Amino acid sequence: MKEVLLVDIKVIASCNEFENKGSGWEFQEVVKNELKIAIYKPLAAASYIPLPPKLKNKKAILNIKNEDQRCFLWFVKKSVLDAHIVDCRKHKEQKIKMPENKWLEFENFKFNLPVPYTIYADFESLIVKINSSTPDPERSFTVPIANHIPCGYAYVVIGPDGNFKNPPAVYRGENAVDHFLKTLLRKRKIY
Repeated sequence: MKEVLLVDIKVIASCNEFENKGSGWEFQEVVKNELKIAIYKPLAAASYIPLPPKLKNKKAILNIKNEDQRCFLWFVKKSVLDAHIVDCRKHKEQKIKMPENKWLEFENFKFNLPVPYTIYADFESLIVKINSSTPDPERSFTVPIANHIPCGYAYVVIGPDGNFKNPPAVYRGENAVDHFLKTLLRKRKIY
């Protein structure tokens, strides 16, 4: 109960300070004072903890086995950053990593949904370098270096028989994305 009394004293002191600074307001009464208490149970974790099978089977979480009670050391390491910087300086704006296997295979044909028409589209963009602000080394950040400005597109419509329904359509000019969407909406009415 001592803590509750201390809180009440702090509230009253804050109100008095507010009045004394010339606010023109006057504290009259506390209409309601509600206290909610919950038991605090901090997360207890140490070192390596195996993932539940449901998460482990997704093969999407990196769970480093360690015995040194330094879990976060494995999350971000300077050596990993240094290796990344060396890799990054070899290339301009991006790092390309090709898969080891040359071919991709699709096996789950039972999940395919038949569609009468397929549209294959490709956009072209102008890459315009931008000046960016200096990042704060104390925080995680991404440094933008270029804007991709769409400047054109091409698309083709393939019918249910697997043949072109029209010759490939090509557009070069301003507002390429808007033009593309409006064109597709018009084509939708045809097919």
